[in-house]
Amino acid sequence: MHKARVRTLLALVSGMPSLTANPSLQKIRDEFAEVYAVRKVRRATRRRVLEVLHSTRALDTTLRAFVGHYGCRQPGKPLPNSLGPYLYALRDHSVAGLGHFTEAQRLHFYSKIAGPRNQYMHEAGVFPAADADVQALLSEMHACLSAVARL
Repeated sequence: MHKARVRTLLALVSGMPSLTANPSLQKIRDEFAEVYAVRKVRRATRRRVLEVLHSTRALDTTLRAFVGHYGCRQPGKPLPNSLGPYLYALRDHSVAGLGHFTEAQRLHFYSKIAGPRNQYMHEAGVFPAADADVQALLSEMHACLSAVARL
């Protein structure tokens, strides 16, 4: 299941027209590949936090490339540089012909991806409790990237 999810994320990113010529595409692919590669780490807490680290770095870089390509931004603000502001930019941009995230989508992805990621990355001693927690995070990233690809 884990390898299939990572392959699906790689396929989603590789198929986004806004990324095909982006110099970050290979770095994004490499980060998603690391999500699977770290499965060899024996200590579960370390492995899980590395999976979170690599997958969220890939997601952040993907969203940076997407909003940069289309010039998505909140009116009067510069291009964003982190997950929360990317979600706002996808909701509030004024790019003609590009869809928008709804407020419900923004809230959902913030609470299911950014919230847990921030907790794991910024609080000492906090790790995903089980592999299922990482799978849930990857599933939400899949949903987020799918929604972005449909814009």
